Amino acid sequence: MFVINYPRPVFTREMLTFCEHTMRAVCAELDVNLVEVNGDTNHLQPLVAYALTLAIPTPAHHLNCRTAYPVRREYTTSR
Repeated sequence: MFVINYPRPVFTREMLTFCEHTMRAVCAELDVNLVEVNGDTNHLQPLVAYALTLAIPTPAHHLNCRTAYPVRREYTTSR
């Protein structure tokens, strides 16, 4: 398990749901089982189970990158 943590409240319930759906799609592509996703306004905790044929940082990197960019695009306003 790894935690994506921010120093201030940034997540809404809608954003957490969006992240969970995105993470499920990424896990399906990587053949990784997303067991559970918990979160609050300042953190997100995905629990994944996968075969050790992947390097340990690989699922964490893919989940973080493939979730962070779409969330920023979807939920931030242009200036």
